[in-house]
Amino acid sequence: MTDIQNTIETLRAVVVATWSFLSPTAGNAPDAPDIADAIATAVAGDADPLYGSANVEAAAMAQWAWHESRLSTHPKAFSWDAHAGVSCGAFQERCATLPPTLLGQAVAWLALAHDGARTCPASPLAPLSGGCGGMARRLADRRVAEVLRIVRAIEAGPE
Repeated sequence: MTDIQNTIETLRAVVVATWSFLSPTAGNAPDAPDIADAIATAVAGDADPLYGSANVEAAAMAQWAWHESRLSTHPKAFSWDAHAGVSCGAFQERCATLPPTLLGQAVAWLALAHDGARTCPASPLAPLSGGCGGMARRLADRRVAEVLRIVRAIEAGPE
């Protein structure tokens, strides 16, 4: 196995482990394997991962996909923006610019996250929740704190 294949497999394991921390049945979602592959592949190709860690970046993407779509590539609309046809896909990105492939959507999510790191350095993922401040920032900061706890537990391994 090549180094990149090993990296993708490791990141895929982080994604699946993140979902198991979030919900014992999350990984059973029909689209979960494809979403995990897209996340792992996208993160493996990111030369400058958010928070300085590919594991944290992969876990954050996994968590966003869980909270935004319950790991569905065509989730049932339950938010105002999904009902309005504004947000689509596993990561609930803008429908108008949604890439046609799941990998493209994962890469686009990373691009948005990196843009957030430039525009909102104190809370890089807040723009993915609606803006740099207010409720969007509080939501993103809670999610990131949870991701950091999960990644620490994953990296620590079984007790």
